[in-house]
This record gives sequence, structure tokens and C-alpha cells, in this order.
Amino acid sequence: MTESLHISNSEIQTFKRCRRKWWFGYYRRLKPLHERKVGPLRIGNRVHESLESYYLALAGVDTADAVKVALAKHDMLVMVDLETADESDEKTIKEITSQGDLSRAMLEGYFEWLAETGADQGYRVVGIEQTVSTEITTPLGAQFHTKAKLDLVVEDEDAGERWFLDHKTVGDFTTPTRMLHLDEQMLMYNWLQSLTVPGKTEGAIYNMIKKSKRTQRAKPPFFMRFKVRHSQQELDSFYVRLLGELDQIARVRQLLDEGQDPRRVAYPSPKSECSWDCQYLYICPLIDRTQDDAEHAISLTFREGDPYEYYGEEKKSG
Repeated sequence: MTESLHISNSEIQTFKRCRRKWWFGYYRRLKPLHERKVGPLRIGNRVHESLESYYLALAGVDTADAVKVALAKHDMLVMVDLETADESDEKTIKEITSQGDLSRAMLEGYFEWLAETGADQGYRVVGIEQTVSTEITTPLGAQFHTKAKLDLVVEDEDAGERWFLDHKTVGDFTTPTRMLHLDEQMLMYNWLQSLTVPGKTEGAIYNMIKKSKRTQRAKPPFFMRFKVRHSQQELDSFYVRLLGELDQIARVRQLLDEGQDPRRVAYPSPKSECSWDCQYLYICPLIDRTQDDAEHAISLTFREGDPYEYYGEEKKSG
């Protein structure tokens, strides 16, 4: 029996966005030798990990102490980045410090907002970093173990409804809210919830935190929650779409396993976003210049690693 390939929304979206990025990250499993310590992703990760510590702490201590736990976790993450940075790289050290100040201000503001508005009142947390998964066999016979990790699962005690809540650090609220009803990440989460957890999950609560220090010049609001309900019809349609996407990924994997040229079946889709959201930006063009030693460059800057280590253990991804 063929072992299932692990798959997540992140891998699916990467494949759809750029097959070459997917080839680097999920097929070849390439990770940078030195993790980038600055940038939007780093800010988001610090905020996310700190909020995880906050909601976990709330189970055993009062709110004020939970806030202290979260801020201590944040400061520790910044300190680790500073201690492991190249001492001679003054620019990076300044950026780590500056962005650390930003992410701490975001968290402090968030906790103040919770206290002032009571945004969490009436919600009972029933799951933190909860993993949901299921096995899928596609129409073409490909087998996948589909998995997601939910930031929070909450019950609205007044309405008697269950939701999952996802933390997002954003530059503004207008851009993301326009597309939230189409967000495949949340559709995937809700679809998995509907299969694996008894009872109905209504949909997603987007817990958005603006990347702002809330200075006098900054314009509020800085925090917003936005609910999106998913009907059963939407979830059923998502499943049909998912089967097609997984068959495409399985087919490309098969072609690569058979020795097909990745330039033909795992081609790039360059866009302006590549300049800031792709860690393979500088090695990507080397694949198309056969006179260059792309593999040598890759060996100097990347290593093989598990793209699914986020779930806490080694997972098969290809």
C-alpha cells in the first residue's frame, strides 16, 4: 500500500502560486541554512507564538499574569534572534531591535484592546494549536494525509456556536477583508473540522492585529475581528476543488519522480511579490541558466529539512 503524502493548505497555495517555489520547498525540501530574522514573517511569528503563550497561560493564571507570560515569551524570542545574529551585521541587529519594538507594541495594544472592549468575553477556549487531519484518496488514486493546525477553537457561549479563531498580522484591514469569504485556508480548516470534530463549526473569526506602534500619527482602528460563516454547500464545493488540486500535485510529483525536467513541469510564476515573499529568489534564475552551477549555489545556502516540522514531528511530504 502506498504511503500517503502529507499535504497542507500552505503547500497547495504554494503549488498554485508558483510550481518552482513548491519544487524547491516541498519536493526538494530545501530550507535556508540561516533563517531570516527580520521581515513580515518574523513579526507575525513572534506575535503568533506570544498569543499562543497567552491563551495557554489563561488556563492557570489570571489575565494580568497571562499578559506577562506572553510578553516575556516575545522578549525571549527577540533576544534569541539578537544573540544568534552576526555581531558584525549592524543593519540586521538594528532591524531586529526595531521590529521587536513593533511586535511588542502590537501585543501590548492587543491586550489593552481586549481589556477595554471585552472582545474575548463570552468565548470559551476549547482548543489551542489544535491539529485536525483526514485521509483523502483522489479520483486518480493519489493518497494524501490532509492536515491543518488551528490557532484557537472557541465556543460562543451566548449563541451556542463553535468557531475557530485565526491570528493575522496585517498592514491594513481593507485589503484582507475584501477576500476573506474566498480564503481557502479557512475553508480547509472548516472542512477538516466538519469531518473530524462532532457538531457544527460555523466558520472563521479573523483576529487581525495591525502592524502599528499606535503613535499619535497612526490612525485607528488597530485591531479588528471579522467573522465568515461557511455553508455546507461551500464546504462540499471546496472538497470537489481540493480533489482536483491534489490530483494535479500528485501528477507533477509523479512526473518529477520519473525524471521529467523540472523546468517543464515545475515552472516558475514570477511576480513582484517574489522580491519579498520567496526565499528562493536568488537561486531561481540559476535553474534556467544551465551554464551556471545551480546545485553548488544551493548547497552553499540551503539544506534539506522537513516542511511539516510545524506539526511537531517528521512528516512525509514527498
